[in-house]
This record gives sequence, C-alpha cells and structure tokens, in this order.
Amino acid sequence: MYDYSDIVVEEPVDPSPLCQILYSDEFKQLIGIAKALMRSNEHSERALKITERVIEKVAAHYTIWSYRLSIVKGLQNYPLDKELEWCGQIAVHNPKNYQIWHYRSLIIQLILERFGSFDLKQEYPLLEKMLDQDSKNYHVWSYRRWLVERFDLFRDTNELKYTGKMLEEDVRNNSAWNHRFFVLLGDKKTLTNDQIQAEIEYVMAKVDIAPTNPSSWNYLKGIYNKLNMDVTNLQPLATKYSNLNSVHSQYAFELLAEIFEKQKLFDQAIDVYALLEEKDSIRKRYWRWRSSRLSF
Repeated sequence: MYDYSDIVVEEPVDPSPLCQILYSDEFKQLIGIAKALMRSNEHSERALKITERVIEKVAAHYTIWSYRLSIVKGLQNYPLDKELEWCGQIAVHNPKNYQIWHYRSLIIQLILERFGSFDLKQEYPLLEKMLDQDSKNYHVWSYRRWLVERFDLFRDTNELKYTGKMLEEDVRNNSAWNHRFFVLLGDKKTLTNDQIQAEIEYVMAKVDIAPTNPSSWNYLKGIYNKLNMDVTNLQPLATKYSNLNSVHSQYAFELLAEIFEKQKLFDQAIDVYALLEEKDSIRKRYWRWRSSRLSF
C-alpha cells in the first residue's frame, strides 16, 4: 500500500455542472489524487499505482494513459516486460478499448530504444486470445498491422498462416482478408510470379466455397488492381457465377460488367448493369449511373 495522505484533492471548480456525471465517491477520490500528482509532475511508484487503479475503473481515460507512460519512462529501473503483462490483463477485460493497444506499441518502442531488440513471440498468445474472443476486433487487428509494419513482417509465413487459419474458420471474415492483403502487398516490394499465382489460386478456392461472399471477390480484384494486372483474365470465374441458371453471385456480375467495360463491350456491360439494378436494389441508382456512362 502507498501513502497518499499528503495529497490535497481539489474540489471541482463548478460543483453544479449542467450535465453532471455521477461518478462514485471512490473514483472521485482516485482521479483527484491522480490529477494532483500530475500537477506536481510526480513520477513515482505510488503515482504508477494510482494510474493503474484509475484505468481499472475507466480504461478509456487517455489522459491517465499518457501520464502513466511518462511515469514508466521516468522510472528507469521499472521492468517493461511487467508493464506489457499488466497491459495484456487490462486488454482482456476491455476488448473494445483502443488506448490499450496504442499504449502497448509505445511500451514496445521504449523497449527497443533501451535494449535494441524485442521478442515478438510474446505478443502472439495475447493477440490470438483476443481474436478468439472476437475474430473481427478492429483494435487488435490494427495493432497486429502495426507489428507487421514496425517489424517488417510483410509476406511473413506465420502471418499468412494465421490469416489462413482465420479464413478457414470464417471465410467471410473481412478483417482477416484485410490483414492478409496488407501482409502480402502492404510494402513496395515486388512479388514473384509464383507468389502471385499461388495467391490468386488461393482466393479463387475461397470464392468457390462462398460465391456470394464480397470479401473474397474484393480481395481478388484488389490484387489485380494493386499489381496492374489484366482483370479480363478473371472472365471465366465471373461467368461461372453469373449464370442465371445456376448459383449466381451479385459480385460476379459486378466483375463481369467491369470486364465488359475493359473490353469495350458496352452493350453487354449495360445488360449486366440492368441485372444488377434488379439484384442489388439498394444500389439501384448507382448501377443505373454506371450504365448511363456507357450510353451514347
């Protein structure tokens, strides 16, 4: 236990605000002590403890996160691995909080500055635990993306295997598709023809599993656009799933219309856009506009 008896907690300037937040007395006391310590710029173990208690109550209090970081930086002998462990515990109990992950990245940066290296292996159990709870947790995926960028994990086998595992579990997991695209094509390095072909075959197999899934179609088109490849090569796939007499996909029709435009087969493209007006009534006016561009 730490002694805070010397801390004077100031009363609010306006004791009767227009919209008063009903904080508990315990929280008022905690935040009052924290604010007093911030004003005096105290970087101590007891200051660190009070930030821990405030964050346990309100994990989104970014001012307290900022203060905690300054304390950790000021305590030269404070074990940073212990800080990451604590941060992970807070994350598990606050899965939708984004401040935790930004803070974690800053602690890792601090470790790199002080020691020159960081063992990435310790990150994966936490990330997998979080994504097992919510496979589309935006904050966790964003942090994982930061790790890829910071540690140059582009085309990393483990990252690709992990997205593959997630897509095996749910082929419609757009978060996993986005991450895979970034891992594969997020830097400026050139892929080999074998790598490109292998990925195209991988995505086509996923399209076969769920032809009405927009994520795999968009991913496939994204590869072609990113690498300036000829999208007309996808015509057999688009035709396969735009046959009105069999299983069809709105997204196959979209791709087919795009291909017809590339081939300057405008009449065929207009016919497909007319079908899309029927199949995708929410975007009916959009498809009508796409068609009108070709009517001359």
